[in-house]
Amino acid sequence: MKCLHMRKVSIFFFLSVLGSSIFGFSACKKAQKEDINQTAYYAADNKKIMAQPVPANRVVFIGNSIVQDWYKAMPGFFDKNNFVNRGISEQLTSQIAGRLDCDVVDIKAKVVVIAGGINDIRAGREPYSEDSTFSNLTKIATQAREKGVLPIMVSVLPCSRIPGKPEMTDVAEKIISLNKRVQAFAQSNGIAYVDYHSALRDEKGGLLSEYTTDGIHITSEGYLTMSELVKIEIDSVLKVK
Repeated sequence: MKCLHMRKVSIFFFLSVLGSSIFGFSACKKAQKEDINQTAYYAADNKKIMAQPVPANRVVFIGNSIVQDWYKAMPGFFDKNNFVNRGISEQLTSQIAGRLDCDVVDIKAKVVVIAGGINDIRAGREPYSEDSTFSNLTKIATQAREKGVLPIMVSVLPCSRIPGKPEMTDVAEKIISLNKRVQAFAQSNGIAYVDYHSALRDEKGGLLSEYTTDGIHITSEGYLTMSELVKIEIDSVLKVK
């Protein structure tokens, strides 16, 4: 009987360990899948910069691939000015909003430049709703300010066609409509706003040919123009002379 009891205990222990391992693995995978905002994407980089002295006027650029690719095109613009790039390709404004704390507030940013909206409009994963996109962008700006970070809102870049989606013929109009609402919100709430759209657009509401290779992404020349525009606003917000 004693031997039988020991065998039952051993089997129970084995099943418990196995069950814990399976559950733990499932929980881990579930946690990874549930990080829909990709809050862990810059975790190592954030830890690294927070191990160093925090500059008084840290500026973070948060957004999608337009922001992420900016560093690849002009690393000197970010490194020289001690700007932090926190763009992630393909992100929707709802995901950008979900990264405000980990990628902006927690790394002690003084200013955040908020860019996003084109991935919402191109309707990659969710049907486009201007109200929802507008709400996400204004939420980021409002919450940033509440948490002691000075927001700078920017226009969605001009675009008249989405690569691979010829059926989308009203992209330019949707961008203009959203930009008008965001600009009006910024102005009525005393928030800085940068109008990239007017500086980069052609007569059809798309990007000027010298500023793009595919109608949606930016060339080095385009980023140079954007850099000049946003730097003026950053200096104004920080009262740099």
